Amino acid sequence: SCCVCFTLWNTIRLRMVLLCSIDLFYYSLVGLALYHFIGPWYIGYLTDGYFGAAFLWGTIIKGMYLPPDMQTYMGTIQLVLFLFPFTLCLCSSCYYRYIQLQSSIDLAESNCNRGV
Repeated sequence: SCCVCFTLWNTIRLRMVLLCSIDLFYYSLVGLALYHFIGPWYIGYLTDGYFGAAFLWGTIIKGMYLPPDMQTYMGTIQLVLFLFPFTLCLCSSCYYRYIQLQSSIDLAESNCNRGV
């Protein structure tokens, strides 16, 4: 049981390292995570005739601050249902592309060695 968990952990860790080695993906994911906590989730009309913005830490309508009621729960749901699966999909995509490139390099090297 422990060996299976350790193997799974190493597999995920390798994929995360490959994902973090690509600057575009790394900075995009860090920016998305920071925006989730800092930036507004919605800017516009929240009620009839009242313009405002919804943040993780509360809502601002007509310059008045309203404390959060469901934002924390919705933020957690967004992390669990969107950001974590999105990151895992990108990790797997990078990993399979890495495997594909490794196999094509090995094939090219074997063709070069055959000619010698």
